[in-house]
Amino acid sequence: MIQTYAEWVARATDGQRLHVRRSLPAAAPRASVLLVHGFAEHAGRYAHVAEALCARGLALQAFDLRSHGRSSGQPRVHLPDLEAVVEDVRLQLESARAAAPGRPLFVYGHSLGAFLALITLLRHPQAADGFVCSAIPLDADRTVARPLLWLAALLGAVAPRLPLVPVALEAISRDAEVVWAYREDPLVHAMKMRAGTCARLNAELARARRRLGELRLPLLVVHGGADRIVPPSGSQRLYDAAASGDKTLRIYPGLWHEVHNEPEKSQVLADLGDWLVERS
Repeated sequence: MIQTYAEWVARATDGQRLHVRRSLPAAAPRASVLLVHGFAEHAGRYAHVAEALCARGLALQAFDLRSHGRSSGQPRVHLPDLEAVVEDVRLQLESARAAAPGRPLFVYGHSLGAFLALITLLRHPQAADGFVCSAIPLDADRTVARPLLWLAALLGAVAPRLPLVPVALEAISRDAEVVWAYREDPLVHAMKMRAGTCARLNAELARARRRLGELRLPLLVVHGGADRIVPPSGSQRLYDAAASGDKTLRIYPGLWHEVHNEPEKSQVLADLGDWLVERS
């Protein structure tokens, strides 16, 4: 149960406004978790995750990525400057650690958020004590036609704001109510990925794949086995390459992209809570 809930606006180093939420359990938290959400969505869609983690004595902090949700940034869902986003994640990790001083800090990233968290941890390996990675898009370029990737690389320089690469966002969940709520949510910007964002992410993908062996934190990798947005092979790649002495891979057969929003979400969240509590 959530005992204390707060929302505030944090300032990024370049002045962007980031909308932040924090949920605390009734007793002193055994650990703190920073959530980094996925493309086009916002942290408000994870209220049920906060409830589940607080019930296990874990604090959850989450923020809307710049140009997403209630955070500032134009045009919407455009992330051409990944260096700035990595700094956002790093500063939010510092803030989340303050929610449970002296206790472990985990970062939990979903989809694009998992990739952003990975980049942050590769650059700042001491920023967190463990990594939960959901539907990481390490092989996302395999689902996009190569000519479209070439076009994104070209247009990323001359027309970076152009919506270009389609994302099958209707495939987030097998639960029709989840999909309906997603489409009706005014804070969700379901649209094609812009050329500049796609070009920057693809360039970073290649660099990140070469550095996976540097990851040594306790690692939980989860993915829906029937994910049509992000191939599960990317999660397998991360699990195989990470140098973590403590690593777990869970591919849930038949589940789609948002395993935390599938009909089986109770089991997924129980597995997540168990893993975190065992390391807290």
